[in-house]
Amino acid sequence: MASVTVPANPMEGLSLVSTEDELDRYLHHHARVPFATHVASIEHLLNELIVASNAYKDKYDTDGNKEELVAQFILRKRLLTRYITFRSVGKMHRRFVSPACQTLLRALRSLLPVDVLAAVTRRSGPVSYKFTELEQDLIASILHLPEFSIHEFPNLNEGISKPPGTVSPIIISWEFHQLLLQILDLAQTKISTLYNASALENTPLDQFTQHLSSAENIMHCLNFLVHHSPLAHLHVQSFELLLCTQVTPKVTEGELDQDDDTLELISARQKQHVGWETLRLMVSFQRSVNVITGRQMLPKQKVQFAYYNAPQGLEEEAGRKTELHDWTGVVRSIFPAKTVAATSTTSAGDVKLGQDNHNGSDDAPVTADEVIAAMASYGATRKTRNTVILRTPPSNRGYSFPGCCHAEATIATMRFLSLAPSDGAQLPDTILAPFRNTYLLIGVSKRCCPLCALLISLLLSPHAPSTAGAFSRIILSYHPNIYPTALPRFLPESVAIKALTVMEVGVRRLGEVLARMARRSRKSRERKNSLGSVNSTYLKGQSSTRSESGEEDDPDEVYNRAALRRKI
Repeated sequence: MASVTVPANPMEGLSLVSTEDELDRYLHHHARVPFATHVASIEHLLNELIVASNAYKDKYDTDGNKEELVAQFILRKRLLTRYITFRSVGKMHRRFVSPACQTLLRALRSLLPVDVLAAVTRRSGPVSYKFTELEQDLIASILHLPEFSIHEFPNLNEGISKPPGTVSPIIISWEFHQLLLQILDLAQTKISTLYNASALENTPLDQFTQHLSSAENIMHCLNFLVHHSPLAHLHVQSFELLLCTQVTPKVTEGELDQDDDTLELISARQKQHVGWETLRLMVSFQRSVNVITGRQMLPKQKVQFAYYNAPQGLEEEAGRKTELHDWTGVVRSIFPAKTVAATSTTSAGDVKLGQDNHNGSDDAPVTADEVIAAMASYGATRKTRNTVILRTPPSNRGYSFPGCCHAEATIATMRFLSLAPSDGAQLPDTILAPFRNTYLLIGVSKRCCPLCALLISLLLSPHAPSTAGAFSRIILSYHPNIYPTALPRFLPESVAIKALTVMEVGVRRLGEVLARMARRSRKSRERKNSLGSVNSTYLKGQSSTRSESGEEDDPDEVYNRAALRRKI
């Protein structure tokens, strides 16, 4: 490649990119950029794709030079895809080396031909399978990669070569299993090589370009195999019961903020599709780019990304957000100090209160003391970050709040304030203006947390009649993990109070569950102690519970013999 000077300003350099070679030189020179520059870069590349798409749509029927229009659209799509592939290589690398992905690979490698044959036979039976045209092209492309030997896949190659492409899944099961394993191993190798090369400052440009192209091509193949090959889906489904027992998401002890992959796999394991979910996570970036760059998905107008970086001082209030209330005081404000028996009414109409119930019967309401004891025990046995406040603080200063405002809640709040002038009067319009013309969806690479979902739901039309529908579909789903989360600085007070009320209900439910579990455990111990007392009563004259053989009798057996004597 000829030596070309790349401008020092990242955005100036990107504006001059019009070919893949120029993009490679740009990425090689600007391997790391600030996040604001990264956001602006995606905006620029996406808008260039929108322009190419509009030109294709507007001129396809009238302009005779259709091939040039198609080529320009494809080029702009490849530039955006290549840029995101490089910028996301770190996250892709972490996913490939994660315990879940490595466990999946080990589980698939451990299967013998007889295991694969048996699993596929149980799943598919003797029914024949017909390849789709896209699937035939895809598998043919994979088999012709230099890292593959087509002679090792005779049945699979024959199945995709002969029309109409109908084969028995049982016959090709082992070959397809080997193809899946090889492409997974190859993808991990290519991503790791690119990741290591991008971390070095002295990687030659030609090597950098080769690593980037190899990683992009193999991830493209893997993405299409995962999302466009029904056979791949059927094959992995055959082993889901086995994989669910082996691919166990690792919940890190001492950490509240489990990584996003772990949250997704915990949910997938419950539905018995953990193997397929693991594969989907490996190609999530490629899938997302393919979806948003489809011609039917692209908007006609250029987009503008509002990068909101809170001005200095707006998100900082010294001393107010770091001090935590005593959690026992919070519990006492929610639960009664005593459990009082049910009330009754006398013949004269007077209300008569029952006696204080300190024994904690199963149906009696739990008390604050019960909840505090149960929560303290829970925190002592489960030493994670979300239970740290339930334990004795390391000093007299108590615990400080470690949370922060989450992006989803902040974006939703700013969007709300931009459409509700009275609530947003305390903020200058220069801050609110960019949020008035935003999409009604918050695009994220993971599910948002429960508090963000709650706040967004509370910002719906009941709290903002003038913005009805503005938040009808702002997020798609959320995970169950509760993080230490601060409320956005300018969240309307009515919404904040409602959110705290809902969270109080959650604390009440959790406290009741823990306290009733502790109550049942205590009563179980009391019954066992009572059983020992009964045994002593009905075995008078016996100094022990040993049988004639001298061995210790089982307590249940002793009790049964005593009960039999009573009946006699």
